[in-house]
Amino acid sequence: MEFVRTQAHCGVAFTFEGYAIHPWRDDYRVSIDGISARGDCLSGAMVAFRELARHADELTIESDYLRAWWD
Repeated sequence: MEFVRTQAHCGVAFTFEGYAIHPWRDDYRVSIDGISARGDCLSGAMVAFRELARHADELTIESDYLRAWWD
């Protein structure tokens, strides 16, 4: 979350991917398993994003699209 806050100050908005298990279940949880951003101003975020996502199962780093997903 700190990464996203830092990048927001630079004008980059990230979207999270994930799922939630209903609170009525014993195994209630909210899981974030992916993060992505689209836009023209991503060059400043690329180095930090690559470090954040260095262990991701899927990683896409393009000039206008960043995405990481963990299994």
